[in-house]
Amino acid sequence: ASEEELAAAIAHYAREEALIREARALRLDRDDLIVRRRLLQKMEFLLEEQIDTPAPTEAQLAAWLQAHPERYTQPAQVQVEHRFFSRDRRADPEQDARQALTLADPQGDPWPLRAPADAWLTRQAVAGRFGAAFAQAAFEAPTGTWTGPVPSSFGAHLIRVQGRRPAATPALATVRARVLRDWAEQARADALKERIDRLTERYTVHPPHTADHDG
Repeated sequence: ASEEELAAAIAHYAREEALIREARALRLDRDDLIVRRRLLQKMEFLLEEQIDTPAPTEAQLAAWLQAHPERYTQPAQVQVEHRFFSRDRRADPEQDARQALTLADPQGDPWPLRAPADAWLTRQAVAGRFGAAFAQAAFEAPTGTWTGPVPSSFGAHLIRVQGRRPAATPALATVRARVLRDWAEQARADALKERIDRLTERYTVHPPHTADHDG
């Protein structure tokens, strides 16, 4: 930095320091909610930097997974194929779908977003591709049989469910990274709370006096 730049930086720092010291002398920092929150944040950051969480054992991770299965449960999935009858190409796509249902291998119109026949999809994924009515039918229809027609915003569909997987809690090995991350976050939160509790115990808390009133 040049002499002029250095002088300007020193003057800027001196100005800030003077204002801060005057503000503290006037106790402005004691009644400012923003300053209070900033001090709380800085103190929590300081305490967090001092936390050194040991690596968990496999037993601890397994116990965490067992205690919080809802975080890792794999939703039910379905494997379904369909035949599409376009509203743009047909006068009555639902009627055409009913007629095709009588065939052993019904054929329909091309579906540009068609998923691979062996794809396993959650209910949310099915609804995202085909709509809520299609998803409901896919998770309620019998397996191995063409059923329908099922309406969508594009037309009508015949569906055949190839398989279903119920919702299940996965093995630790398949979600270990997520379990480790969540366990570590909770361990750090617990350690931070313990440190804050120890600090709080160093102070005497005087509840505000409540005057007794008759009647």
